[in-house]
Amino acid sequence: MTAVGSTPDNDPKGWQKKCRNAWALAKATGDYSGVRIFGFAKDVKNVPIIQADGDPLPGKAYISTTSVSVPDGPEGTQRRYVNANEIAYIVLSKKFTSAFKVLPGDLAVVYRPKTDKFVLGVYGDGGKLGEASVRLHQDLGNNPLIDRGGVMRAKRGLDDDTLTVVFPGQGTTRTVDAAKWRAEIAEKGRKALDAWGGLERLKACAK
Repeated sequence: MTAVGSTPDNDPKGWQKKCRNAWALAKATGDYSGVRIFGFAKDVKNVPIIQADGDPLPGKAYISTTSVSVPDGPEGTQRRYVNANEIAYIVLSKKFTSAFKVLPGDLAVVYRPKTDKFVLGVYGDGGKLGEASVRLHQDLGNNPLIDRGGVMRAKRGLDDDTLTVVFPGQGTTRTVDAAKWRAEIAEKGRKALDAWGGLERLKACAK
């Protein structure tokens, strides 16, 4: 579950600095045409959209996107995307979801042998296998948040192994009501896990 990115230590060509400079210039001029934006919602002019009233950080942050959307969340708002702080979700590649017919909101379970903890969650975003939401990390006993210049960012991964089991076709109702969604994940997830073989099978597979 370690997110690998460019840092000054592994970036001899200075791409991180170039990206930061390009981003600063775009913000200063309002011209984002020369910047390719990943992970933020943007308008028709390629300008990233700032969170508004009703969102977690109105006027203070851009809208951070997930490839899985929340149908009852208004478009153009942060609520349209899965809340990483509230919903335990895993990240799966398009190749994986296509091969195994995994749909948005399908159930999954992650087991961490080191702490003997397991977390019931859902497929909530696309990307590299092994990444997960802040909530899932915390439920596994890991704090992924690091203070970077006064901003808390999810950059701390796990240095130990985890086991993830996905249940294709066993979906949940994606909703902005996080408490309601978590309750459904807990109920349906436990049934799916028990039908598959329960904790005993999960732990056996992790050995």
